[in-house]
Amino acid sequence: MIGRVVIVGRVGNLVTRDLHSGVHLRLVAPPVQRIKQMMNLMDTDEATARAEMEKQDHERAQVVRDYFNRDITNPLDYDCTWNLGGVERAFVAATTASMIAERAHRHHQRY
Repeated sequence: MIGRVVIVGRVGNLVTRDLHSGVHLRLVAPPVQRIKQMMNLMDTDEATARAEMEKQDHERAQVVRDYFNRDITNPLDYDCTWNLGGVERAFVAATTASMIAERAHRHHQRY
């Protein structure tokens, strides 16, 4: 049986890059959308949310750089990058599920 695990986080794609049955995604969104979401999550003002977003972006990029010597924006480290500013989450979920099923089927055929 294949793992049936979802790993969410900045380095999940790098930690599992040698697992050929996995699907590695990057989710992005326009800053305006991200700030608005952060304002809601943190119950704070725009300036504080923007500062927190920028801080998190910097810290995430630094972890990838420091521990894996990689650039977090390198598209070759992902199978797919989704812009959540232009694509509905339901579509992303359905398409991702299809990618996972196809990858698992292909992996299963090899063994």
